[in-house]
Amino acid sequence: MHTNARILFSCFLFLSLLLPSALSQGVGIGIDTYLIVFNGTVFDSYTVSPRIINPSNYELKAKVYFECRNCVHEVRVLGYKLAEKVDDPNSYFVITKNDVTVPARSIGNNGIPVVILFSPHIITKKYLKVYTPEFLNFFIRLVDRKYGGSFTLPYFTLFIGEKKLNGLLVADVYWSSFGSLGVTPSVGASLEMTAMGIPLSSFIFFVVIILLLVVFLLKKRGVKLPFKTRKKR
Repeated sequence: MHTNARILFSCFLFLSLLLPSALSQGVGIGIDTYLIVFNGTVFDSYTVSPRIINPSNYELKAKVYFECRNCVHEVRVLGYKLAEKVDDPNSYFVITKNDVTVPARSIGNNGIPVVILFSPHIITKKYLKVYTPEFLNFFIRLVDRKYGGSFTLPYFTLFIGEKKLNGLLVADVYWSSFGSLGVTPSVGASLEMTAMGIPLSSFIFFVVIILLLVVFLLKKRGVKLPFKTRKKR
């Protein structure tokens, strides 16, 4: 008899946690999808709009951002880490609004849409984070005491070939009408992107054509070339 009572009590407790009335007593946040997928080329441009949901009775404010898992690539020489190449996700897709206000009881279609624009650039932005040796850091810190042992340089490259990015679309609550949050509620949905830039073969063909045009124009102007060309018999 006692065992049956315990089972009934456990079931009642479990169900009560799932009821909206129980959820509304705290602060929670969610995303209406578990996976966001982007596929396309530099000629594509479209949007995806996942919704931020709030099952509680309190208004929330949240920061929405992309947390990349594979944007950093190490550059090593003889096992020593010299630098890191960092991809800028904004060269491929952009979250148009990072700060959202989610009213109470925003569930389903009442959730607040977050628009993500997928539009890969032909010229992409990257960062090179260079790590300086410790013996140099000593002299640099004589001038700049806050120097952390590395510096970052932005640079731009042509988008050639295929690029894959994966990570999380994250929504972090930073304010609630409930009051002090204690532990900050946060939620994430997987995001996967596969984008195609200029095909390598097309790029090589384009470079060859440009070089041939340059050689042709130089010959027409009578400029002596550093190499000999065969004469037609």
